[in-house]
Amino acid sequence: MKMKKFVKIMLVATIALGGVGTTTLATPVDKAEAASYSGVSVNTTKANYYKPEDVIVKLKNDNNVPMTVILQLEKKDSKGVYNFVEYAEIVKLQPRQAASRSYETRYPDYWEMWKKGETDQFRYRIITYKGTQSDWHTDKIQYVGDFFTSSFYVHM
Repeated sequence: MKMKKFVKIMLVATIALGGVGTTTLATPVDKAEAASYSGVSVNTTKANYYKPEDVIVKLKNDNNVPMTVILQLEKKDSKGVYNFVEYAEIVKLQPRQAASRSYETRYPDYWEMWKKGETDQFRYRIITYKGTQSDWHTDKIQYVGDFFTSSFYVHM
């Protein structure tokens, strides 16, 4: 008899706490989701950045071989299409290495010309290669594939 009462109390508590959990889901996203592909993970530390705050990108190579990743910044246009912004960076990751990069939002040419008060949506396209290289030539490394980070917003 005591077990049935305990189960009823637990059920009521679960329903009550479940109601609290659903209100939490309705709040704005404050953390970006991680993106990974073929043992390489890349994500921004937040989903919303405010000028002049730096956008922080965390990278990790979970492979047993060196990997090269190219980070290409993309901006979403008015038609909902992401387009390459004139910026890319090569990051070489040794086996099991974690790294981070920060990008300043205070320079308009860096993030394309923004109007004050606007919010723009971005993501990174990640191009992955097995091996490392010394420059932009990719003939000595093996292409693995592309993936994208979750979208993030920059508020000007």
